[in-house]
Amino acid sequence: MSKKFNKTHRVLIMTIIALLSLTSMLQLAFANQLSQWNSDSVYWGGAEVEHNGEVYAAKWWTKGDVPNKEVENEWDTPWRLKDSNSDGSNEDDSESDEASNWQSDTAYWAGDEVEYNEKIYVAKWWTKGDTPDKQVENEWDTPWRLKSTTNDGSGENDNTDNDNNTPETEEPSNDSRVIYPDYSKVDVGQGVEWPKTVFAPYVDSTLWPQFLLADKSKDLKLPYFNLGFIVSQSIDVCKPTWGTYYSAEEGPLNEEIKRVREMGGDVAVSFGGAANVPLHVAAPDAESLKEQYKRFIKAYGLTRIDFDIEGSWLSDTSSLKRNSEALKALQDELRSEGYKLEIWFTLPVIPSGLNNYGINVIKLALDEKVDIAGINVMTMNYGDWNAPNPNEQMGEYGIEAISSLKDQLKDLYNEYNIPKTESELWSMIGTTPMIGLNDVRTEVFNLQDARETIEFAIEKQIGMISMWSINRDKSPNGNLNYVSNHESSIVQEEYEFTEIFNPYNDTSVMNIVEDGNSNGEEDNQESNSGTWNVNYIYTKGSVVTYKGHTYEAKWWTRGDNPSKEVNNEWETPWKLIK
Repeated sequence: MSKKFNKTHRVLIMTIIALLSLTSMLQLAFANQLSQWNSDSVYWGGAEVEHNGEVYAAKWWTKGDVPNKEVENEWDTPWRLKDSNSDGSNEDDSESDEASNWQSDTAYWAGDEVEYNEKIYVAKWWTKGDTPDKQVENEWDTPWRLKSTTNDGSGENDNTDNDNNTPETEEPSNDSRVIYPDYSKVDVGQGVEWPKTVFAPYVDSTLWPQFLLADKSKDLKLPYFNLGFIVSQSIDVCKPTWGTYYSAEEGPLNEEIKRVREMGGDVAVSFGGAANVPLHVAAPDAESLKEQYKRFIKAYGLTRIDFDIEGSWLSDTSSLKRNSEALKALQDELRSEGYKLEIWFTLPVIPSGLNNYGINVIKLALDEKVDIAGINVMTMNYGDWNAPNPNEQMGEYGIEAISSLKDQLKDLYNEYNIPKTESELWSMIGTTPMIGLNDVRTEVFNLQDARETIEFAIEKQIGMISMWSINRDKSPNGNLNYVSNHESSIVQEEYEFTEIFNPYNDTSVMNIVEDGNSNGEEDNQESNSGTWNVNYIYTKGSVVTYKGHTYEAKWWTRGDNPSKEVNNEWETPWKLIK
């Protein structure tokens, strides 16, 4: 009996070991597989994906750009095709485990690592001749980021070990996870009181190439914008960042914000969004969260903020309650200082209105007596069950959604014994359609839908029309079967949605300066033609003359001499025309 048991026991153990070994091998095999390219995923320079049986490496930040798209020039796509080895490993023979010494005459792609002065640097995008440790004012002024030092062999990531970066000040808190940025160098002017009705499109603030906020504000006579998104550095470190890509104090559009305000316009900033961790989730308590909000708001001179709450965070009641407590404390403090601030919430919606999670967000705020200026709803991506046969009906579904929202707000405020008139309720409502092709591919918000939306908005005098996003308000490639961050994926004229919605604004507030730069400086001006200027920004397609020749910009550039001699055509952003 005992021997039979021991034998059976041994067989059982050997079987388990074999199964565990097989499982480990399968896990390793799956781990070594490359992920399939996804149009909704963000890829950084150096990331590798598989698409249609081929392996591609990202040359710079990209989202929605099909890897195998046919292009005329290699710089017209963020992807490069990698050679596949016979063993299926997809290894690039040109890569090495050790970083090579930086050479001024060598071109480096995004993700390449070099050693320079006993430190390791990683290329953020294509570069040649840019010294890795060059002192710069902003982190986006250099193509290199510091990865580690080599003299102690630690290899510890040290992106902030650079005297050029704005220091962050860590202050005492109930939890060491809280880091308050140093906003002493932020200079973006002061916001204004927003009108009762406004068109303010969302700007994908961290999308590359960066949106030229001030120039488009001037060209389109568009005064107001919503900038997204401020999120936490991580769930373990409560530190505000722009989409985790930039420190809160080093916003990618800071100079643009200042110029917009000098022309009479303004920006609101949205906290949260679909990606990353909201500040209120990472914050350990309401007091530290309130302090994070207050410091950011004061530094950026904001008079209007928004909280975009969606996805799994809608059901995180404990963090939402903490957020409401922080907002109430924030409002009380600012009012005692005579500082006016509007607080909006942005929530998902379907034609029948908010779901229970969305209603709970409002209730938690009302429980804490937060003064809510408005509820903006994302009139998009309803799904076939909620919005059947959406073709040519997205405008109608959006109108139905905000009408349902108005009724829900009426019931909620009655429940809390807060009287609101019909006009007051309509003024609290915002609508944000996703222009063009939606993530739910059967849904397309077209130009006629936009016209129906503004007609209804004018009739009811709703508080805000917005859209996701002004970065997408163009269509250089016409109809596409995928969603792009850079275009609407439908046939339209450039900024045609903006032209339809902008009459909702009082554009007389704009004080346009004809030279395109209201502070009188030449730095950071965008130019599309004329004689090349070292201080000007040129975007793809810009044409300039220099030393008797004409050049066309192949991509975003500033300070690159058109006549500079190079060995390869991709080493210069300029193409000689004549």
